[in-house]
Amino acid sequence: MMKAPSLHCAICHTEYPQGSFLHCPRDGSPLHDSQGREIGRLGQNILDRYQILRFVGKGGMAQVYEAQHAASGRHVAIKILNPRLASNPDVALERFRREAQLLSRIAHPNVVAIEDFGALEDGALFMVMELLRGKTLQQSLDEREPSVAETWEIILQVCEAVQAAHDVGVVHRDIKPANVFLEPPLPSGACVVKVLDFGISKTMGEQRAMNLTKAGSVFGTPEYMSPQQARGEAVDASSDVYSIGVMLYRMLLGTVPFTGDSYLEVLIKHITESPVWPEDIASRRRLPAKAKQVVLTALAKKPSERFPSVDAFAQAISSMRNETTTSYSMVHQQVDSTRIRSVTRTSSRPPSLSATVSIEHAKGLDGEVVALAPDVFWVGRRTGGALECNAYLRVYHSEEHRFAVLIDPGPPRDLHVIGQKVASVLGSITDVDLLFINHQDPDVAFNAVALQKINPRVHVVCSEHTWRLIHLMELEPRRYSAVEQFARATMHLVTGDEVRFIPTPYCHFRGAVMYYDVSSRVLFSGDLFGGVSKSRELLSTGEPWDGVDMFHQVYMPSGRAVQQAIARVRQLDPPPRFIAPQHGAIFGEDTIAALLDHLEQLPMGLDLDSGAEEPGRFVGALTMLIRYLIGIVGKDLVLDRVRRFEGDDTFPAILVLDEQGEITGLRIGARLAAVSVLRTLTEIVPFPYQNEWFDMIERAKRMYDIYLPSIR
Repeated sequence: MMKAPSLHCAICHTEYPQGSFLHCPRDGSPLHDSQGREIGRLGQNILDRYQILRFVGKGGMAQVYEAQHAASGRHVAIKILNPRLASNPDVALERFRREAQLLSRIAHPNVVAIEDFGALEDGALFMVMELLRGKTLQQSLDEREPSVAETWEIILQVCEAVQAAHDVGVVHRDIKPANVFLEPPLPSGACVVKVLDFGISKTMGEQRAMNLTKAGSVFGTPEYMSPQQARGEAVDASSDVYSIGVMLYRMLLGTVPFTGDSYLEVLIKHITESPVWPEDIASRRRLPAKAKQVVLTALAKKPSERFPSVDAFAQAISSMRNETTTSYSMVHQQVDSTRIRSVTRTSSRPPSLSATVSIEHAKGLDGEVVALAPDVFWVGRRTGGALECNAYLRVYHSEEHRFAVLIDPGPPRDLHVIGQKVASVLGSITDVDLLFINHQDPDVAFNAVALQKINPRVHVVCSEHTWRLIHLMELEPRRYSAVEQFARATMHLVTGDEVRFIPTPYCHFRGAVMYYDVSSRVLFSGDLFGGVSKSRELLSTGEPWDGVDMFHQVYMPSGRAVQQAIARVRQLDPPPRFIAPQHGAIFGEDTIAALLDHLEQLPMGLDLDSGAEEPGRFVGALTMLIRYLIGIVGKDLVLDRVRRFEGDDTFPAILVLDEQGEITGLRIGARLAAVSVLRTLTEIVPFPYQNEWFDMIERAKRMYDIYLPSIR
C-alpha cells in the first residue's frame, strides 16, 4: 500500500499528515509538501495588502509566490526568505536585504522592479516584485538554440541591465542564463529580457563590517565566472563583461568555452586556458567576421584587455549585428503610463478599413486615419501651413508576428495627433517597432527622440549620413541600423515581407533614402516628389503641380540629382502604386508617370543660375499685371494674395517684396514664380473681367518677351 503524501517542517523535520496543518505546531514554521513548497503561505495576507494565491518556485532558502494587491487587484510576485533554514542565518538575512536595496537603486526596464520589502511576524523577510511570466534563458536554451538575431537582442538587453547596475556602482557577479528571464513574446514576435538575482552583488569598492563574500571566497557559477572570480579576488565591472562574454559564446556556438569534470577544473581553465573559437560552427551559423574578435575580447584573461565597460561591449555587438542584419524581431514593452489613447485590444490586427478613411475621400483631418492600401496608413496632420508634414504607418503581419514601422515620424507640433492615430491602429504608440527616417531635417526626424524615450526598444533605420546628424539629438546608437549595411539594400522582416531602400543622394540631402514597401507597392519618398500645398486633400488630382515645382526649385540642388532618382524609380519592379512623399499630396498610379516626366524637365537648384530665365523681365510682367488688377478689385485684396508668397514659418518666401508690396526679386525659377502668382491672382478676378485679364497676360508676355504656359 502506497504511503500518502505527507507534510513536513523544514526546521524540526517533524512529519504531519496531508491536510492536518498549514504551520508546524512545534515552532510555527510553514509546512512544506513533498516537492518542497511552503503550503503554509497559501492564502496568507501580507501586511493586509497582498494575498498569496499560489506557489511559483523556490531557490535556496527563498520561496516565490504569486499574490494579489488587495486594493488594485494587480498581481505581483512575493519572495519570502526563512532565515532559520540557512546554515548562517545572519548572512542569509543580510544578502536578502542587500538584494532588495540594490534592486531599488537600479531603476531599469530590464531589471526586475521591487516595490516593497519588510519582515513578517514569524521573522521571515519578504520582497514584493513585479510578477514575471515566461521562462529563464537557461530553460529556453535547454529547449532549443536561439537564432543569431535573437541572440543579439537578448544579449543587448542584458548589457543594458548590467550597465544600469554599474551606473549606480553595483557589480552583479553571477551573470548566467539561469539569471536571465525571457517574458512571453509580444505581438512584435520577441520578448522583454529581465536580469535577476542580485543577491550576491557587490557595490564597487565597498568595505562592509559583515563580510558576505570574504576575501578568497568564490561566488558564482563556475562556467560563467571571470578569472578574477575564480581566484577569489576582488571583482569590478570587467568581471560582468567576462560573464556576459561567456553567455554570448554559449548562445552563438552552443557550448560554454570551458567545461570539466569538477568545479575546480572549470575554475582552473578560466584562469589558465584561452578559449577556442570553433570556426566550423561559426561558419555554419553564418556569424559575422567580427564575432570572434568581439567575443574573445570580452573573454580576455586580463581585465585591462577586455572592453572598458559593458556599454562599450554592447556597442561592439550592435555594430557587428548591423553588418549582417537581414530580419527584425524588435523588442519592446507596454508602458501603460505612456499610452496616448486607451484601446481595448481583442486582436493583434489593426482595425478594418471600414474604420478608416480611404485616401480618395480623405480631408486630412486630425481625426482621420487614412488607408492608402491594406495595412498602410497616413497618420500625419494638416495644419493649414504651406509645408504640411506627412507621417505614415506600415503594419506587417504573419500568422505569428506583427511588425509596425512608422515612416518619417515628423515634428513635435504633430506628435500628439500622430500618437493618437498610431494608437488607434496598434493599441499603443509603444507598439511601434521601427522608425524609418528619410533624412535629417527636424520636420522629418525630431519625433524619433520622443518616441524612443516613450519606447526605449524602438529601432531607428536611416542612412549613415543621416545618422551622423540625428544622433546629436541623443538617439540610442544601439537601436540604430544603417541602410548601407543591408545586403543588396533590402530588409527582410520577421513577417516575411521585403523592404527595398532606394538612395536618392542630394534630394535634398546627401543621405536621403526612399523606403519601397514591395508588398503594398507604396514608395515612401521623403522630400523627393514633395510639394507646397495649403489644401487638406491628400490625393493629387494631377497637373498643374505648381506646389511640387516650387518645392523642388527651393530644396533640390540640381535637376540632375532628381533625374537620377527618377531613373531608379522607373526601374522598380513591381512599379509603385502610390508615391507617398513627406510633404504635400500623395500620387496615385494614374498620375505617377506624368509626374516623373514633368519633373525630369523641371529646372531647379543650380540649373536656375544658368541665365536661361531673366528674373527682371518676369518681375516687370508681374508688376504690370498686378497694377492692372488693383484697378479692378482694389489694392488690399491684391496685396493680400501677393503677400502669401512671402512665405511662412513652414516654407520660405518665393517673392521679395518692398514695404509697399512691390515685387523686387524672385527666390525660385522666374517662370514658375510668375505662373504661381498669376494662378493665385486669377482666383480673385471678377467673372466679367476674366477675358480681359487673360488678354492682359498675353500682352505682358509679348511686351516683356517671356514664355508662360496657359493660366486658364
